[in-house]
Amino acid sequence: MKRVLLLASLALCNLTFAAPPTEASIDQLVTLTHSPNTLDAMTAAVERSIRQGVEASTHGKSLTAQQQKAVQVIPDQIMQFVRQELNWAKLKPLVAQAYMETYSQEEVDELIRFFGSPVGRRFVDKQPQLVQRMSAATQQLVATALPKFQAALLESLRQAGIEAK
Repeated sequence: MKRVLLLASLALCNLTFAAPPTEASIDQLVTLTHSPNTLDAMTAAVERSIRQGVEASTHGKSLTAQQQKAVQVIPDQIMQFVRQELNWAKLKPLVAQAYMETYSQEEVDELIRFFGSPVGRRFVDKQPQLVQRMSAATQQLVATALPKFQAALLESLRQAGIEAK
């Protein structure tokens, strides 16, 4: 029994003190997974979504020339902010830290082997298509849910005695 407890304790210690991944291995993993490209694809999907949302919010409304001009720059202003604040240069250290806190060196080595393999490379190569499909599906879901959310919000405001348009 003592032997079993000793072995179990050693196994737990081994798990607890697994070597953290090195920056070089994280960089290799990030390179293999094309993380900056994935961010670019996600940013493009966000931009499409914003443009569609702005268009949908003004659809059928009679806007003055000044209002149309103001509405047309909204997506550009939002995307300028997104590109300044959520770019790869700012996200890379956060991504690296998250990997280092989540994975051991052994796990990162296994991920590197996977993403360096033919199936791993195909997985990475298809990520932009997957992001695009997921974005389209999410947009449909949001488009369906948004009117319900807006109605619930307006009702809550009304019940609180706040007049909303």
